[in-house]
Amino acid sequence: MKLRCSALILIIATLSFPQTLSSGQKPLTKTQLQQLVAAGMDSERLAKTVAERGIDFAPSGEYFAELRKIGAQPALLKVLGEIVLKSGKQPIDKDLLLELVATGIESVRLAKAVLELGIDFQPTAEYIQALQSAGPKEVLLGTLEALLNALREAGATPLRSDQVLSLLAGGVANERVATLLKRRGIDFKPTDEYLETLRIAGADEAVLKAVQEAKGPPEFGLARTVEGHSDEVTSVAFSPDGHQLASASRDKTVKLWEVETGREVRSLAGHGEVVLCVAFSPDQRHLASGGDDMTVKLWEVSTGREIQTLAGHNDSVLSVAFSPDGRYLASGSRDKTVKLWQQRE
Repeated sequence: MKLRCSALILIIATLSFPQTLSSGQKPLTKTQLQQLVAAGMDSERLAKTVAERGIDFAPSGEYFAELRKIGAQPALLKVLGEIVLKSGKQPIDKDLLLELVATGIESVRLAKAVLELGIDFQPTAEYIQALQSAGPKEVLLGTLEALLNALREAGATPLRSDQVLSLLAGGVANERVATLLKRRGIDFKPTDEYLETLRIAGADEAVLKAVQEAKGPPEFGLARTVEGHSDEVTSVAFSPDGHQLASASRDKTVKLWEVETGREVRSLAGHGEVVLCVAFSPDQRHLASGGDDMTVKLWEVSTGREIQTLAGHNDSVLSVAFSPDGRYLASGSRDKTVKLWQQRE
């Protein structure tokens, strides 16, 4: 009986031994993977090995390019891409995203990663064009709309407090975190307690300094209240130098104020109905206003003199804006049109 039990135990141990070896296999290193690709290991087999054993490094876009250069096939690169998306803890850089698109990973999957992890660059029109031509033909026949929308939403936005902490707690290098902080800024005001939490998570002095010096959201406090209109104020606009403020009102007037003191400089009357919008010219010599009387009026700021009335809209003028060089004035109306007015030579 004892002999039978011993034999049974031996058989079980023998059957279990390979599984124990398999579960104890170490992830592939960066060098090992490069060597296996360069040696010409079957792509499907290598992809399966990588999927089973994993990797002990975070592949960069440059690493993907190196693998492709020495012969890596799409099957392997796609497995690597999936690992990156599954285990990623830091914002995606532009080179890596291009490589992930090139592997053929679905754009919806990439879009989700972009929104979850964020990006550390500002996509340009040229970059978007590169993305659209980076993937396999069968992917390009589909759509990258989900990914492109995600990129527009993510952008290089300021880092949240939980994002900074997650980067450090997730093992992202301090140098990388400090670079992101300097490039993107933060959307919060760090407290001493928060800085200590970052230190516990692994932040070095460079990261802590970057957090303290990062450009955060502006904080405003009430400076003064200016009064003078006899009805609701519908729009306000600062002069380019910030010294004057214009306000439009339902009382059919535009008023100019001195910002530092809140003093009313002058009142501009000429609209026959409610004034809805105002804008200073870039050289701040002129002011444009529009309203329910369907006109745009131009005023001389220094004197308050009405110098021109622009008619052409068939409904209320809701917005006005000068071009940066002051040569054009745009007006938007409830009549569903935008009109461009050009300064005569």
